[in-house]
Amino acid sequence: MGERVESAFDQLQAILDNERFGSWNEDDVTTLLSLLNEYYKHQQKQQKKSDCTGEKEKDDETYLDEEDIINEMDRSLTKLRHFLQKRLPYGSVHEPNAPPLPLSTSSPSDEDKSIVKVKNNNNNNNNNNNNNNNIKAPVYPVDAFMYLEEDVEELVQQGCISREYCKTCGSVDIGLSDFITHSFSQDQLVYLSCYLLPALSDAAYIVTPDWKLQRRNEEQCKEVKLPLSTSTTTTTTAISSSSSSSSVVLTSPPFSCRHVVDVGSRLGVVLLSCYFAAQQQRLGNTEQVTGVELDNNMITLQHDVIKRFASKPSSLQLNVVHSNCFEGTGMDVLCQADVVILHNVFEYFSASPEEHLQSWQRLREILTRRGQLLICSPSLQETLAGFTEEQVRKVLTNNHNNNHNNNNNNNNNNNNHNNNHNNNNNNNNNNNNSGKEEEEVVVQEHVSPNSRKRSRDEMKNESFIEVWRRAWVEEIDVSTVRDVFFSLRQEGNNNNHNHHHCESDECCSHGEDEELLERLNSVRVYMVK
Repeated sequence: MGERVESAFDQLQAILDNERFGSWNEDDVTTLLSLLNEYYKHQQKQQKKSDCTGEKEKDDETYLDEEDIINEMDRSLTKLRHFLQKRLPYGSVHEPNAPPLPLSTSSPSDEDKSIVKVKNNNNNNNNNNNNNNNIKAPVYPVDAFMYLEEDVEELVQQGCISREYCKTCGSVDIGLSDFITHSFSQDQLVYLSCYLLPALSDAAYIVTPDWKLQRRNEEQCKEVKLPLSTSTTTTTTAISSSSSSSSVVLTSPPFSCRHVVDVGSRLGVVLLSCYFAAQQQRLGNTEQVTGVELDNNMITLQHDVIKRFASKPSSLQLNVVHSNCFEGTGMDVLCQADVVILHNVFEYFSASPEEHLQSWQRLREILTRRGQLLICSPSLQETLAGFTEEQVRKVLTNNHNNNHNNNNNNNNNNNNHNNNHNNNNNNNNNNNNSGKEEEEVVVQEHVSPNSRKRSRDEMKNESFIEVWRRAWVEEIDVSTVRDVFFSLRQEGNNNNHNHHHCESDECCSHGEDEELLERLNSVRVYMVK
């Protein structure tokens, strides 16, 4: 082995000398190292294949094929990332880095202002000593797709961003800065396009009664005559065409993923990731991916990216719609979508928390077809938990009351005389509970018959906004698919560490695994009821 390495290095050294390797820039050197690393892994795979026999050989070949697909996706996405980094240098595009502030409900009176002024004067010394303790951590927009960890470190060295900030000026009390991203990371994109979407539309998978997506077991495969070796890309059509038996019983996939819509498509990385996955035969059941974007500059960028990286013939159609998702063409696309992808989509682009919540309410009014899927990051639970009870009551309850009064005004007029006495008594007896009853009316209006009993039982222990969410969508547990991808990616990362022989491999690998798992866990799937 050592002789072969030395011989290969001697040949490579001559080539590098001819190409003036000493004058190469850092990007060219990084590309060369990446290619050498891929070659090393390819040689390892070939060695494994030659050592395998029998049934184990089939399993290893399947595993290696999966790894080949992931590596090819990584290569394609890396080319896209380098293009975007040159096209959009850091700081060239304004990105929001903070959520909106709540709307002010009332202004302080003169008396309140004087009280505050006296209080400030009395505590002036304490404020001087502790004022800087309230300094919030700076937040830098760092796109998770465009900037890997080594890219972030380069931005730090260039002075574009800082990892730390001084919490109390002149002391050693140092805090960590926060980073915010408005794009999926590369790992999330590969997981989404090569594993999650294919599994959701694969007849080899089922959704269990407890809303868990999992592969059919041996008995279930026999019932529907599915081959046990079906891969995640197998479709009902493929089974039909490959089967020679006329008695094969076909089954429908768990969900339809024919039309996928990315809301706020920005750089177009979701569209391109799906295109690359289709090139790897991983999206056989997806026919169309549409990006909905409001920013004109981003629309131009997406068209350029598609023209440059998606020029090969493909069964997957890519579309870019320049529109607000709540009106016109954008709303029409959402209504037609089988899958709607929402990544950090409304919060940082809203003028206030109330406007943010109104966006979710409007989205709910549009996405009403049972079986439509929402793929959200962060989770809906995390997003909706950020609203206060006052904001929820103000937005959801008031809007419901306006619609309810308009729809039922005529009916109430006809029955006012007969029910007037009873209504007065009920109002006196239930005055303290009117708020809770009002909330229940809002929720139950949208609860499907299948979930009505559960929602009523859980309403006492759940917040109003959580019941509102449950009345709209049900979360699908996709941990089975996520764990498969995590294992493959984890194995690939471990191989890289073993190859580079880092002294702190174990520590680095553990940290990378935790970060990867956290990012994958943040991608949640919901079905409209």
